[in-house]
Amino acid sequence: MYNLPNGYSKISDHKKRPRSDDKGEASVSSSNAEQTSSSTQSLYSQECDDLGDDVGDDLGDYMESLHIKESKKYSLLTCPYVPFKNYDFKKDATGKKRFFQRGWLKVYEWMVYSKKLKGALCKHCVLFSPNVKRGVKGAFVIKELTAYKHLHEAARKHIESEWHRHSILTSMDFIRIAYGNKPTVSELLNNQERDIIEQNRKKLSPIISTILLCGKRDIALRGFSNLGLKVATKL
Repeated sequence: MYNLPNGYSKISDHKKRPRSDDKGEASVSSSNAEQTSSSTQSLYSQECDDLGDDVGDDLGDYMESLHIKESKKYSLLTCPYVPFKNYDFKKDATGKKRFFQRGWLKVYEWMVYSKKLKGALCKHCVLFSPNVKRGVKGAFVIKELTAYKHLHEAARKHIESEWHRHSILTSMDFIRIAYGNKPTVSELLNNQERDIIEQNRKKLSPIISTILLCGKRDIALRGFSNLGLKVATKL
């Protein structure tokens, strides 16, 4: 189980609701909006903060790739493909009543739209796919989500999954290293463990010295003899 460190636990709600071009699409309530880490937001390139016009790499092109270059991973995380404002999502949703809403990309920071696959993906889970101990990786991870009627429910379940939390943590480590060669969370934990071991060694050092001194001078470690403290008991 991977727990987010203190720096990643602070979350902020996205209060902006996506506009719906579909009359049957209800407006998204704030309770359904994804809560994303404020520290995650600060890691991404400022030049890609605003939704662009049909720019960026399509994550769908790399779904089958076993090895993706680090530079390409960074690009897919920080500047993924974003459809232009007048993109015709209805055309992509052939035979479906519901279609993708561009505003969802603002609601769910981790979500990207694939022009190639015509569906939604999780950029973190696709690029840093973890081993699953419970549940099954499906929509957003190994295949695109196109059931837009249930998108918010599917997104909620995905956010709560262990593998999504794991992937978020891994991608944040990746970006931090790319920004300034900062230590990963694993390295920080290892350093902390090493410090604890060193402190324990310092505490044990005088104890060991005392034991060695007692051994050289044949001094009992406890009581009045090596057999321990003798207590006389009267019945």
